[in-house]
Amino acid sequence: MQAVIKPTRLFSDKLLQDYRQQGDAPADAVISAVVESDGPAGLRSLMQWLADTSNFRQPISLKLFRIFL
Repeated sequence: MQAVIKPTRLFSDKLLQDYRQQGDAPADAVISAVVESDGPAGLRSLMQWLADTSNFRQPISLKLFRIFL
């Protein structure tokens, strides 16, 4: 089932779809490392932290980013 994009979004679905098709090997490697290290709970923690603009404390999972820098 296709998701309907709300018309209040700043970017068109076509633009977003083009970016959805592009790969990002370093980002994929970080996500894989987080899941391998901390499981789904670690990934959930990372995603919540990335979306929270008021919390700048590093979750444990972010230490893995240093491996890829």
